[in-house]
Amino acid sequence: MDLSRDAWVTKPSPRSSNRRDPLELVSNARGRLELAGGRVRFGTVSGSPGRTSGSFTLWLEEMAGRPGVKDQIEAGDAVLLLDAPIEACRVTFPRFMPGAMQIATGGKTWAFWLVNPDGPSGFDLLDLPIFWFGGRRAIKSWKAALRH
Repeated sequence: MDLSRDAWVTKPSPRSSNRRDPLELVSNARGRLELAGGRVRFGTVSGSPGRTSGSFTLWLEEMAGRPGVKDQIEAGDAVLLLDAPIEACRVTFPRFMPGAMQIATGGKTWAFWLVNPDGPSGFDLLDLPIFWFGGRRAIKSWKAALRH
């Protein structure tokens, strides 16, 4: 089963960083998460980098393993960040992250939100039920596809 949807990549655990960058808590990069042909891919969307900061885009560059990624993302270019065979990945759906999944491959762990982490109208307490239940619904198709 092939899947493709908007997703937002974030650091899996902001507290694990040695830097104390408060923007790490809200940094994300919008893109497209795909499962097709036995591979999982994530790339940013052209012109829409998301909520990025200098240290977050440097982290994305480290995760992608290629120089120049930071500059491409900050320029608003579409950038392929993750491309791995699904059998080389460990995919989890943490309970504390409704609507999110983590993909570990090659010694690196990526965290993806399948709903906008800022909420439909920018994060607001009124958005929490939409975020919680919409997020749970969003991951069901991914869980089903990964079982096959």
